[in-house]
Amino acid sequence: MPGPHTIFASPFPSPARGGGLLDTVPAAATRRLCLLFALLGLLLAGCDQPDGNAPVGIAWDRDTCSHCGMTISDRGYAAQVWVESQHRYYKFDDIGCLVSWLHARGESPDQLKLWVADYLHHDAVHWLDARTAWYRGGLRTPMDYGFGAMAEPAEGAVNFETASARMLKRDDGR
Repeated sequence: MPGPHTIFASPFPSPARGGGLLDTVPAAATRRLCLLFALLGLLLAGCDQPDGNAPVGIAWDRDTCSHCGMTISDRGYAAQVWVESQHRYYKFDDIGCLVSWLHARGESPDQLKLWVADYLHHDAVHWLDARTAWYRGGLRTPMDYGFGAMAEPAEGAVNFETASARMLKRDDGR
């Protein structure tokens, strides 16, 4: 039979103790323990929340491009942006999709955090800051914008602003 400090009686009483395990815990201690576990759960849940300080992982062949809707498959041309006002990441299958998406929304790249994949590293994704990366044109990319990003300048490479202008000009010509 439950005592005066019991929250609830266990449906599985322990014969050795004359009742269930929680039957012997005072109600105030049980409430404090529940509160402690609830706070710990909230703390741990917050650990995995995006903060925009680094690019997030892409579920290859499952995540879709925020601009064109195609599946993101090619590790060499992926891109992503963090929009602080929405506390959200957007992912893209082609650098040109990122640029077109920014243009269509009237977003300034200076106000956002942008990352592009280094196209020279197809084995594992190496994320670069889109504004400081260099871009080589004439490549075969998922949506045929033709630009790949790289960390170091190379012959014929252009900066983000120039590459973006060329990608938008390509869109205007279609």
